[in-house]
Amino acid sequence: MERMLAREWLLTPEVDLEIKIVNYLFNADRFVSTAELSAVLNEETKKITKVVQKLEEHVENHGDKNIQLLRVKRGGVRLVLPSETDMKALLSHLLLKSPLIALLDELFSNTFISVINYSQNNYISEATVRRYIRKIRTYLGQYNIDIARRDFSIEGSEKQIRIFMLLFYWRINQGVGWPFRNISEHRVERIVDYLCDEKKGLSKVSRIERRRMMFYIAITLIRTREKKYIKIIREWEMERNSYFDKFFEAFSELKKDIFLSEDEILFHYEIWKIFLWTSDMAGIIEQEKEKQSGVAISVNATLRLFQEYFFTLNPSFIKRIEPYLYATHMSASLFENLLTDLNGYQYLRKIELYYPELKKRISNLIDILYKTTNNKIFLEENYLIIYYWAIFSHFNKAAMYEKETNLLLETDLPKSLRETLRQMVEGHFNFKYNINVYTSDMNYNENEMDIILSTNTLDGLDKEYPNAKIIAINREIRNRDLKRIEQELNKSY
Repeated sequence: MERMLAREWLLTPEVDLEIKIVNYLFNADRFVSTAELSAVLNEETKKITKVVQKLEEHVENHGDKNIQLLRVKRGGVRLVLPSETDMKALLSHLLLKSPLIALLDELFSNTFISVINYSQNNYISEATVRRYIRKIRTYLGQYNIDIARRDFSIEGSEKQIRIFMLLFYWRINQGVGWPFRNISEHRVERIVDYLCDEKKGLSKVSRIERRRMMFYIAITLIRTREKKYIKIIREWEMERNSYFDKFFEAFSELKKDIFLSEDEILFHYEIWKIFLWTSDMAGIIEQEKEKQSGVAISVNATLRLFQEYFFTLNPSFIKRIEPYLYATHMSASLFENLLTDLNGYQYLRKIELYYPELKKRISNLIDILYKTTNNKIFLEENYLIIYYWAIFSHFNKAAMYEKETNLLLETDLPKSLRETLRQMVEGHFNFKYNINVYTSDMNYNENEMDIILSTNTLDGLDKEYPNAKIIAINREIRNRDLKRIEQELNKSY
């Protein structure tokens, strides 16, 4: 069955378009006409006008005086957003305006009473509420999560429910604001302060990771209040060791604040490793190696075959990425069918669009790893592809396996400026595309040129390069030029 991505399933077309308009206006940082929005977003002018009016209402309802939507007759619209944080807060506000997301939030918060009650409170028909629930149920089903028909509680594997809730709330809120209406933010912050206390030594993390930890603790409180507990499975069992004992001792001090059992604490221990919240990760990795755990064997096999099929990693770099790989494989061993990274971002479509050959090679590598190790970690292909692709991106080698495209810069600019322009084009695109950019004074084969970038309108270029696409660009390259080049690069892939 084809996997369902959250954006298409949980956002209405109107909210989706509203978010796209916000992103475009934020990056433009100027007045933008309705016609420009219509052309860029490939939507009818009437629809753009309607959604912009709705956006104006939502900005006003958001209540942040720092955020303004300025509209000028015949002058277009401009969104005033002082910072990236303000942007995230606005996007979170808009996302929660999507009916399916708002309903899913009610279900997760255990505040959904009945179809009739929700229908009356939100001024929508009972038939619509039932349709929304069916759609959410179908979406959650791919994560082995269900909605009970009797009382509409969230059911399924508890570990799956908790990680999904964390991904859901973290992606929707991006750490901004506090989405848990019935959980005291101050109380959770106090718990996290204790866990990050230097004397306890459990965690030493950034402010943003402390915030994510707060979201995780809040979700734990929501679930355990409903008497939904983690049940251990045999393959999680582990011998007593100093790292777990230290973790167990520190967490046990929280028994007045949070429900604790050995199973729950062991799950927290796994989460701390997965998110690299533990300050003992290096020691934990050495211990995994010593006992030759399934995760250690899988990481070693991955590093060995990665270098055999792709490129060599020097020992110092292997040491640096080991925690990353261990955390990735621990996630894959603990959870099932994850389509996103642990921030809730869906990179698979981007990888399929820009790196189809690399995706095929990584998929083949994962298939070989499963056949040679028989480790179920390698059945989580979609999840592993995202994290293995990130290693290539780190080295700026993600595009090297894709189709090669040659661009020629035709210009009368002085040589020094010509080279600067060439470097700008190459630097902008070589992360996503396998490109070579030439200038007229370099050695190149005329018959192998795919795209000609010309700063002069010259007759005869089309005859000289009959197989190439000719694009007129400005001497001082602009965003519009880069977009036109990218459109052509996408066609050539």
